[in-house]
Amino acid sequence: MGALSAIGISLADVLRVEAASEVKEKAPAKSTILLWLWGGPSHLDSFDLKPHAPVEYRGPYAPIASSVGGFDVCELLPKLAASAHKYSVILSVRGTSNDHGIAGTIGLTGSSSGAASLSGQVLSGALHPTHGSVVSKVSGSSADMPKFLTIGGHLHQGKRAITGEGGAALGSMHDPFRLDYHPERGIQIPHLDLVDGLTPSNIDARATVA
Repeated sequence: MGALSAIGISLADVLRVEAASEVKEKAPAKSTILLWLWGGPSHLDSFDLKPHAPVEYRGPYAPIASSVGGFDVCELLPKLAASAHKYSVILSVRGTSNDHGIAGTIGLTGSSSGAASLSGQVLSGALHPTHGSVVSKVSGSSADMPKFLTIGGHLHQGKRAITGEGGAALGSMHDPFRLDYHPERGIQIPHLDLVDGLTPSNIDARATVA
């Protein structure tokens, strides 16, 4: 709550909003999905169209009313407009770097420590764990189902990888379980790749060891 007070929101404000809410019982979140969209869509073409701004500052699309009074959405997103009461839009997030390599690490870990710029410069400090790794650590590991799953290849900008997709100091057991995709080989599951020198017959032979 100290952080909230620093931005002008007190505990009393939070309690007042909760008391006024029609939803008295909130179901716990079961999962969180992060869609990493390099290159857009821009906030000017989605949830913050600025229709009254000069043409050089606004997008080409018109706003339409949503299911939340006073909140407009781009005309190209009518289904999102109809379900606006089911999600929140945060417009106060800002970046501290215009380098996509560094900004990518900030987006993944909340810190620029250990980030690598697109020019190859590595910033000082230890790399922080990414969001999913923190969730995996806090919620505890499970042998039945991974707590942190990543679909798609490793993040990169051009030919440079974006650092910050793993568990860092939390350990590799909190790295994401990956489902990668290769345009020629299809879906790849790195965690199921056999280490060098190990074959399926070797694994079968181990089952016979008393």
